[in-house]
Amino acid sequence: MEETEAELVVIGAGAAGLSAAVAAAEKGIKKIVILETRGVSGGNAKFVKGIFAAESSLQKRLGIDARRDLLFRKAMDYGHWKPNPMLVRALIDKSGDTIEWLEGKGMEFDWIPPLYQGQDPLVFHFQKAPGETGPTFVRTFVQRCGDLGVRLFLKTRAQRLMTDSNGQITGVLAENKDKQLKITTKTVIVSTGGFAGNQELLKRYLLSYDEKEIHLAGIPHNGDGIQIAGEAGAATEGMDVLEMNGPAAFPLSSDLSPVVKHPKTMWVNKKGVRFTDEALTLFPESANRLYQQPGRISYTLFDENIKKSIFKENPSDAPLIRRVRADKAEEELYAQVEKGRVKIADSWDAIAEWIGIDSPTLKTEIGNYNTFCENGHDKIFVKDPNFLFPLNTPPYYAIQAGLYLLVTHGGIKINHETEVLDLQNEPIPGLYAAGVETGGADANSYNAQLAGHSCGFSVSSGRIAGENAAGFVKNN
Repeated sequence: MEETEAELVVIGAGAAGLSAAVAAAEKGIKKIVILETRGVSGGNAKFVKGIFAAESSLQKRLGIDARRDLLFRKAMDYGHWKPNPMLVRALIDKSGDTIEWLEGKGMEFDWIPPLYQGQDPLVFHFQKAPGETGPTFVRTFVQRCGDLGVRLFLKTRAQRLMTDSNGQITGVLAENKDKQLKITTKTVIVSTGGFAGNQELLKRYLLSYDEKEIHLAGIPHNGDGIQIAGEAGAATEGMDVLEMNGPAAFPLSSDLSPVVKHPKTMWVNKKGVRFTDEALTLFPESANRLYQQPGRISYTLFDENIKKSIFKENPSDAPLIRRVRADKAEEELYAQVEKGRVKIADSWDAIAEWIGIDSPTLKTEIGNYNTFCENGHDKIFVKDPNFLFPLNTPPYYAIQAGLYLLVTHGGIKINHETEVLDLQNEPIPGLYAAGVETGGADANSYNAQLAGHSCGFSVSSGRIAGENAAGFVKNN
């Protein structure tokens, strides 16, 4: 066993962990160690498109009124006040300054596009092209850790937190393929990125979860941090929040998925029954509806006129979630025909046979929908009439769609200072947590009104954890 000492150990080198290490180092902490299970840093941050912020300098320059009070209320009302208001307040209040903090390290934000139709205010901050937000963040912060002397151990899994008889943190036990590692420390920040890859935990907290019906789009994190914090006495909170995307093309396609979820199309489940308003503004809400369908499979239906209408749209005029690149989408559409995931036919009878349902069932459903379109009123789901287009011009198209799990939210219970709380709701001295595996910032569903808050809250909570951990080190 190799033994070493550190003033601070950070478990997990994703958005929260890297931010925490840098924030603590900038507060003067010299001996910082990061433990990362995987062979590379960054976690799901490498996939990030944009970062949430309120009252950032960029929003102010662009004349965007994104007040913290307004977004706090949006967050709490969306969660029916189940989230921890003090924690939500702290994360939102930190977010605008976080953008400037990132820019001070070389990142440059110049674009805040709408994620969905009618988003107000705009909060989704993008790195200036040709850079991409997530990869730029990871590259910048790994370099910053190196510059600050932070030691990064890759392919090293934290096994257990060591504590004394009073519950005070005394160290971390870890292992890699060559040896075990014992790190003596009084301060730990846990940020291992959730439990999207842990089927046991998913089924424990979501009884209807079936891995055969939900495709994992993110990294299969195992909830290591939740487990080791729990063994040290930590409470849990909000373990049932999934950030999902659906309906989406399978396999996941950035070119076909915007067509699959375009509001001009019609969606049916595997029984041929329409199940939601296809113009739902927030993508987690359409995913919630698909989650309730048999097999969690749906089919996006449209005709030639709808296809032409979608493909004529200027991508720059559409929100991010439905920007269709017509040439790429057309190519992918026919490529998936060969793979059996798209059907193109001159009759609904052929489409019904392909789906595996009775033709009269599907034709009745389409007939009713066409009547709604002709009358300009959806009598069932009250779909926006601007997106009611009848399906009556062959060829007809059907795309099989699935449901994707991006990341879990919830886990370790923390307060607004990111201190980990025990079962009596008291802080465990020296133990902090940050990122998506902490509970209290979301309830029930990911709130797309705060677009980019998976990463935005991870970075801001990492900063708070790093700064407060630094204070703990100096005072103990």
